[in-house]
Amino acid sequence: MSLPHFPDMPENFTYDKSISQILTSIAMEELGLSHIINAEGEKLQYILGTLESKPPVSPTIEQVLEVNQNVKDTLQQVAFNQMFLSAKMSDALKAYLQFKKIEQEENSHTDEDGTNVRPPTDPDKRISLPQPNRYRSVKKGEYVDIFSSAIRDFESSDTDIITGTKEDDQVRVHAINAGTAVMGIGNQIGVMTVHNFQVYDPEKISEYVLKNGGKIFFDGAGKTKPCPVTTTPASALNGISWTSLNPAIVEVTQNGDIKSIKKGAAVVVGTFTDTWGVHREIIILAGVAVQI
Repeated sequence: MSLPHFPDMPENFTYDKSISQILTSIAMEELGLSHIINAEGEKLQYILGTLESKPPVSPTIEQVLEVNQNVKDTLQQVAFNQMFLSAKMSDALKAYLQFKKIEQEENSHTDEDGTNVRPPTDPDKRISLPQPNRYRSVKKGEYVDIFSSAIRDFESSDTDIITGTKEDDQVRVHAINAGTAVMGIGNQIGVMTVHNFQVYDPEKISEYVLKNGGKIFFDGAGKTKPCPVTTTPASALNGISWTSLNPAIVEVTQNGDIKSIKKGAAVVVGTFTDTWGVHREIIILAGVAVQI
């Protein structure tokens, strides 16, 4: 069995070449494992007498089982190594793709003469928030009458969203807060009817726009840019709670303005409850470069 030969180290050892060397080493380890698997297969063939060279004495069942267990243990270790090699290759490819992405971004930020230029812009992204179901929609604060004969009782599944009052042969449903709830009505003969309601709050966000696709770029530290989000209605913007997932890179104010701290990339998350009472998140990607 010949030993694998690792190629000579290149004189100009670039990032691309280092990834190539890592992948080459993985391929060589795979080659070595294939030799081990082949050897283990031949070991079994030998003990079973299916090769041209045979054991001088026929093995006992115990000896065959012992060799079989030995092969099994070896192949188990080979399988473990395969898992490590697979993870190593995945990390190497991810690192290469990330490097290429950063390289492209840096090229897009710099002219041929090396001067700093404005990064390419993405189109604004409009996010609509349609009703999440086909329930009967009711505006917050309004009333809906449900008529039913011989009403015995009624019950709301969530009194924070809807409540009801009985008036003769009807239940008057009052929409309290945005969200979904069920009103169940029972009559004198034990029949129950169920009514699903979707309460909406027009003062909360029904859609929003991410300027520049939700991406903010700073050409240096210590700078502040306004919140890249507009909402419908506009006043609902104040209902978003903002958090920077990496405050060492960028900070975010209560109204969504973003300030750069140092070079790097960070994610800013805005959380809110929309017009339908659904919890939502807004993701802002922020990048801080070095001034040239």
